[in-house]
Amino acid sequence: MRAMVGGFALELKGREMVAGQVALEVKGLSMRFGPVTALDGLSLKIEQGEIHGVVGHNGSGKSTFVEVLAGSHVPNDGQMELFGNPADFPGASRAREKYPLIVVHQDVGLVGSMSVVDNFRVNRFKRGAAGAIRWHAEHELTRQRLLALGVDIDPKTLVEDLSSSDQMLISVARALMDLEEIRERAVHKDQAILILDEPTSSLPSGTVDSFLDTIRDVNRNLGTTVIIVSHNPREIMSLSHRFSALKNGLLVGTYVTGQVNYPELAALMAGQSGKDFEASGHAGELRSRARISNSQEPAKVLSVSNLIGRRVKGIDFEVSAGEIVGITGLLGSGYEDIPYLLCGSQARESGQVVLKDKELHKTNPRSFKEAGAVLLPGDRQLTSGIQTATVRENMTMGHLSPFTKRGLLRHRKERHTVAGMMGRLRISPENPDRPLNEFSGGQQQKSLIGRCLLRSASLIVIDEPCTGIDVGARNEIHSTLREITNSGSAVVITSCQYEELPMICDRVVVLQSGQVVGELSGDEVTEERILKLCYMDAPQSSQESKV
Repeated sequence: MRAMVGGFALELKGREMVAGQVALEVKGLSMRFGPVTALDGLSLKIEQGEIHGVVGHNGSGKSTFVEVLAGSHVPNDGQMELFGNPADFPGASRAREKYPLIVVHQDVGLVGSMSVVDNFRVNRFKRGAAGAIRWHAEHELTRQRLLALGVDIDPKTLVEDLSSSDQMLISVARALMDLEEIRERAVHKDQAILILDEPTSSLPSGTVDSFLDTIRDVNRNLGTTVIIVSHNPREIMSLSHRFSALKNGLLVGTYVTGQVNYPELAALMAGQSGKDFEASGHAGELRSRARISNSQEPAKVLSVSNLIGRRVKGIDFEVSAGEIVGITGLLGSGYEDIPYLLCGSQARESGQVVLKDKELHKTNPRSFKEAGAVLLPGDRQLTSGIQTATVRENMTMGHLSPFTKRGLLRHRKERHTVAGMMGRLRISPENPDRPLNEFSGGQQQKSLIGRCLLRSASLIVIDEPCTGIDVGARNEIHSTLREITNSGSAVVITSCQYEELPMICDRVVVLQSGQVVGELSGDEVTEERILKLCYMDAPQSSQESKV
């Protein structure tokens, strides 16, 4: 029997998890990067036909585990079995393309300068009798496969021109095609493993449910084993049959999801005990909503009037000292452009931007910085940091004057200052001279926020501050942002992580089709109200848009 799953014609198995039968087992898995041990004798067993979550604090080893399975790294020690048979690790095999392992990476693994169809169909183009590629058929096939996942784009579009969510869905669609090919050549059709590394981290909340439904279909209808690495407790609770918690490269334990409650799961993800989680998680979220007690009206730090850009159509908003303001909307609504219109890296067509009573007439990144503001872009890999540079270099780049004397860089002072900031932000390991790419995602983001703190800016604008970051690091970043506002600065956050905004923001401005459709403040700031504004039929007046 065959059926369509995510737009792919695949044979149905109609099976549940096969208890006792093992799809993947690793024993004594160790992976070292110089002096750093990422995996320290990890032993883990994944049962056939299950959806198995892998969770843990940033730096727990979960991403390295995925990279070993993908063949990106050859481990120093360990053994692996696939479906009961001993196997070399993929990175040590010359035939790793024949392994029944399909990996969707958090960084999606696409080539930005190539078109969607080139990325989607690379090495498997259909050709005519003369060997020419049948481009019309390739474009139509690519479009139909993407439409099945809710992505309606021209296959000739360059990947670098697409949103991060569309790129992730393209990567997933390509993985489903890989799965189809594995099943076609396999004797046992259910002997395949789909591995997803933070697949929803770049997806807006409104698209997550349909994406997870597709993963459930692949698992339930095809019998495909799924491993999902996620920092989202709700995602693990709703999707997985079982999950394994990692800490410091070791297995803490494997648990049946239905037998663990939300605080226990979140505590395991954060590398804490349940008691610690209640103290630093829930309580921390409540504390993050506390405002500075000030009898005077807070001073305006940023005032934006009639801002117009490529996707922004005349928006107004203000931000006061001591305030965290979130700006959100559906992807493509224009909220994503706000940070870059403010700092001048994206040209604004018209509008007024006033920073601390000074109008920025011709904004560019330098004048934005000189006016006392700083931007932290959303892409840690490409724009907000230099991965191969050290934490020290990332923190002080563009701000070396405090560390120079008579034109010479005072390395000792620079290193001492950065080490102090790393201690303040609890960045581990506390080594200023370690390259940024040797830290986990959460530690990287805290390092880049440290750069903002060294500037002593009156306004900090952060794009997607907690994408791909686990619960523990997220809470620490929230606390740091609140410390910034308690000192009198203002913070603007742009994010499509709707569930996160109520935890940290004093106000939230919602955009739709480039226009403000509503503003929420205080107790009005809830995920439900944010989503209601995001999905309302059409922009309304300011009074009508209050929820």
